[in-house]
Amino acid sequence: MDRKIIQEVDAVAVAMEKKYGYNSRMLDLVPQHLELKFKKAQGQFDQAITSNSQQDMIKYGQALIRGYQALDKIAEKAVHSVWKVRHTSGVLMTVYQGSIPRKPSDGSILMSIEELVKFVPASIVKIKEKFPKSKVTKNNEVPF
Repeated sequence: MDRKIIQEVDAVAVAMEKKYGYNSRMLDLVPQHLELKFKKAQGQFDQAITSNSQQDMIKYGQALIRGYQALDKIAEKAVHSVWKVRHTSGVLMTVYQGSIPRKPSDGSILMSIEELVKFVPASIVKIKEKFPKSKVTKNNEVPF
């Protein structure tokens, strides 16, 4: 049986994972109804592989590739306004700017950039004003 469509889908999936970090990251950036539609297509493709149906593999594989392409276009617009960051406590956070995205499916904590800025000490702001290329490595108060 020809497995060319599986290789094509895998190549697109790998490209999306390289671009977004991992698959669920891309899905966090799109509306939930499109995520559900995409997951359904993944399930159909997986079932076609399990049942060893070449015709269904091609049909659902091509649909999955189109799905990746469509989600990529939508996610690209949101990628600069939503970030995944691991807090020093180990908790994964979804940080956003602008309108509130939908609740992340990965269990991360949702927080706006505006909320986070409130926790930056004034002393750090002063240091960054004087030394814009400096990096914050510890959150110790600097006496000013």
